[in-house]
Amino acid sequence: MFTEWFPASGYEHAGGMETYPVGRDILSQDHVTLIWIPIGKAAYSAAFFMFV
Repeated sequence: MFTEWFPASGYEHAGGMETYPVGRDILSQDHVTLIWIPIGKAAYSAAFFMFV
């Protein structure tokens, strides 16, 4: 993401990130966590891109 997608996309990391576990059992082998990474272009406000 940081070494390939950002340089090729024209977006940049706007700092920080948020994580949201889906379900209760975070130790389960099929547990899913959503990771939200704030991004932005120089001319725009930061937006959120969901990376799963």
